Amino acid sequence: MEFIAELSGHQERVWCVTWNKAGTLLASSSGDKTIRIWGKEGDNWICKTILTDGHSRTIRRVAWSPCGQFLASSSFDATTCIWDRRSGEFECTATLEGHENEVKSVAWAPSGNVLATCSRDKSVWVWEVDQDDDDFQCAGVLTTHSEDVKNVTWHPEKEILASCSYDNTLRLYHEDDDDWVSFAKLDGHESTVWDLAFHASGERIASCSDDKTVKIWQEYLPGNEEGVLTPNNTANWKCVCTLSGHHQRAIYSLDWQGTPF
Repeated sequence: MEFIAELSGHQERVWCVTWNKAGTLLASSSGDKTIRIWGKEGDNWICKTILTDGHSRTIRRVAWSPCGQFLASSSFDATTCIWDRRSGEFECTATLEGHENEVKSVAWAPSGNVLATCSRDKSVWVWEVDQDDDDFQCAGVLTTHSEDVKNVTWHPEKEILASCSYDNTLRLYHEDDDDWVSFAKLDGHESTVWDLAFHASGERIASCSDDKTVKIWQEYLPGNEEGVLTPNNTANWKCVCTLSGHHQRAIYSLDWQGTPF
């Protein structure tokens, strides 16, 4: 690995950084209530834009839409902002309200037609997106977790949503007869689950926890060769590996290599 650049400018803690799909822009969010958009100019990485008028408290997470034309930001002010760059400049065109407390995470579905948010209020919200009209309608409020929900992420190909929580569990959701419902609860961690990530194949989930472990969960479909039972003829997710003894403190974040195995 070669050090390329140090990007400075935020006045408080940086909570999140994320690349757009093309890898040409980097968005960062901070406790200073701003988002910075970074890009390369010649041989140098510079701050191209500072987004300042969306939130009144710490911006916990930012997420690019699959098309790269929208950026969503979630904040401790209990709102999520949608930033539209189709005109060439970033403009806050929608503010999503409804959570009663800090919004910890925001994530776009692969189609770009659905957005998910989660909060300290123990809920996960699913929003239907009409980008042409800048319209975001709440399609579901999911309250299956009993504690603060730390993160949400989408299956890489399907509209299946996963969340993790202070209640030590992961949950999986999908749409069923126009209602969003939880169809699986993944138990096994002994403390807060801080982060989770689908493998690019969509067949596995990795999760990390305050219990200092990483767990790998495998999807077993009906009729699987391993003979794993699939109640109600639906997929069954089981923990197939626990990685422990490598960290002395909580594990807050993780991700997969991008190429399916």
